[in-house]
Amino acid sequence: MSVNADGVDIIATLKKDGKKYFILIKQYRIPIRRWILEFPAGLVDASDKSIEETGVRELKEETGYTVTRVIRYTTKGQFLNPGFSSDSSAFLLVEVDGNDPINQNPKQVLDTDENIEVVLVECDKLLEYLDNVTKDGQVEVTSHVYSFALARLF
Repeated sequence: MSVNADGVDIIATLKKDGKKYFILIKQYRIPIRRWILEFPAGLVDASDKSIEETGVRELKEETGYTVTRVIRYTTKGQFLNPGFSSDSSAFLLVEVDGNDPINQNPKQVLDTDENIEVVLVECDKLLEYLDNVTKDGQVEVTSHVYSFALARLF
């Protein structure tokens, strides 16, 4: 099976001690010269057999967390900005058990040029958190994450 997407975005929740968090990452992006909050994500490798495989690997690399359960994934990529490029990303929805010993002290496996901070945000406070953290203009939020947070209001 080939993967019909350029990359995979992972929408991950972490359940720990009775609370539920979204797992986001904060990464410096040179084109915008700012830090930005994103879903963990990565490019599909030529050897990847599925969107699930890519997403599980990327979550582990960028956050150190091991997926407990895959809930759903898209079967092909969705265009990110079709007015400017043909880049596409599939989406993987997963849960992480933060009480599992394997997830107690997560260790990232980053490339030498990556500088990624893991950010846990309580699920019911996502939009409030995003609005507060971006007030001073030092941190931005991807449209994926912000539109996801807004849609949760419905």
